[in-house]
Amino acid sequence: MSDLNSYKERSIDAIEELENIKGLLHEDVSNVQVKLDEDANPQIARAITEVFGEMKENDPRKGYITFDMYMQCLRIIRAAGQAKASSILEREFI
Repeated sequence: MSDLNSYKERSIDAIEELENIKGLLHEDVSNVQVKLDEDANPQIARAITEVFGEMKENDPRKGYITFDMYMQCLRIIRAAGQAKASSILEREFI
Protein backbone atom coordinates (compact mmCIF):
# COMPACT_ATOMS: atom_id res chain seq x y z
CA MET A 1 0.00 0.00 0.00
CA SER A 2 1.38 3.41 -0.92
CA ASP A 3 2.09 6.00 1.73
CA LEU A 4 -0.81 8.10 0.44
CA ASN A 5 -3.28 5.20 0.68
CA SER A 6 -1.98 4.31 4.13
CA TYR A 7 -2.37 7.91 5.27
CA LYS A 8 -5.87 8.06 3.79
CA GLU A 9 -6.88 4.82 5.54
CA ARG A 10 -5.54 6.03 8.91
CA SER A 11 -7.31 9.35 8.45
CA ILE A 12 -10.63 7.64 7.70
CA ASP A 13 -10.19 5.40 10.76
CA ALA A 14 -9.41 8.43 12.94
CA ILE A 15 -12.48 10.31 11.68
CA GLU A 16 -14.71 7.30 12.36
CA GLU A 17 -13.28 6.99 15.87
CA LEU A 18 -13.85 10.70 16.51
CA GLU A 19 -17.47 10.35 15.34
CA ASN A 20 -17.91 7.47 17.82
CA ILE A 21 -16.41 9.54 20.63
CA LYS A 22 -18.64 12.48 19.69
CA GLY A 23 -21.71 10.23 19.92
CA LEU A 24 -20.65 8.87 23.31
CA LEU A 25 -20.00 12.36 24.65
CA HIS A 26 -23.38 13.54 23.44
CA GLU A 27 -25.05 10.63 25.25
CA ASP A 28 -23.14 11.48 28.43
CA VAL A 29 -23.95 15.20 28.44
CA SER A 30 -27.38 15.25 26.78
CA ASN A 31 -29.09 15.35 30.19
CA VAL A 32 -26.93 18.16 31.56
CA GLN A 33 -28.87 21.29 32.41
CA VAL A 34 -27.93 24.48 34.22
CA LYS A 35 -30.43 26.24 36.47
CA LEU A 36 -31.11 29.77 35.27
CA ASP A 37 -31.87 32.45 37.83
CA GLU A 38 -34.08 34.60 35.62
CA ASP A 39 -34.15 37.48 38.12
CA ALA A 40 -30.35 37.68 38.29
CA ASN A 41 -29.92 37.11 34.53
CA PRO A 42 -32.81 38.81 32.74
CA GLN A 43 -30.84 39.25 29.50
CA ILE A 44 -30.13 35.53 29.28
CA ALA A 45 -33.75 34.70 30.08
CA ARG A 46 -34.91 37.12 27.38
CA ALA A 47 -32.45 35.66 24.84
CA ILE A 48 -33.68 32.12 25.57
CA THR A 49 -37.27 33.26 25.08
CA GLU A 50 -36.33 34.92 21.77
CA VAL A 51 -34.64 31.76 20.47
CA PHE A 52 -36.89 29.04 21.90
CA GLY A 53 -40.15 30.88 22.43
CA GLU A 54 -42.21 31.31 25.56
CA MET A 55 -42.12 28.14 27.66
CA LYS A 56 -45.16 26.84 29.48
CA GLU A 57 -44.96 26.30 33.22
CA ASN A 58 -44.98 22.51 32.77
CA ASP A 59 -42.14 22.59 30.18
CA PRO A 60 -39.22 20.67 31.77
CA ARG A 61 -36.79 23.13 30.16
CA LYS A 62 -38.36 26.17 31.88
CA GLY A 63 -35.81 27.80 34.15
CA TYR A 64 -32.92 25.78 32.74
CA ILE A 65 -30.39 25.91 29.95
CA THR A 66 -30.09 22.38 28.57
CA PHE A 67 -27.23 20.93 26.59
CA ASP A 68 -29.44 20.66 23.52
CA MET A 69 -30.40 24.34 23.86
CA TYR A 70 -26.72 25.23 24.08
CA MET A 71 -25.91 23.17 20.98
CA GLN A 72 -28.77 24.75 19.05
CA CYS A 73 -27.46 28.21 19.92
CA LEU A 74 -24.00 27.20 18.71
CA ARG A 75 -25.50 26.02 15.40
CA ILE A 76 -27.33 29.34 15.02
CA ILE A 77 -24.15 31.31 15.73
CA ARG A 78 -22.16 29.15 13.31
CA ALA A 79 -24.76 29.61 10.56
CA ALA A 80 -24.87 33.37 11.17
CA GLY A 81 -21.08 33.54 11.03
CA GLN A 82 -20.98 31.60 7.77
CA ALA A 83 -23.66 33.83 6.26
CA LYS A 84 -21.78 36.96 7.33
CA ALA A 85 -18.49 35.60 5.97
CA SER A 86 -20.15 34.73 2.66
CA SER A 87 -21.62 38.21 2.47
CA ILE A 88 -18.24 39.83 3.13
CA LEU A 89 -16.45 37.59 0.64
CA GLU A 90 -19.09 38.22 -1.99
CA ARG A 91 -18.91 41.98 -1.47
CA GLU A 92 -15.10 42.09 -1.46
CA PHE A 93 -14.22 39.60 -4.17
CA ILE A 94 -17.10 39.41 -6.61
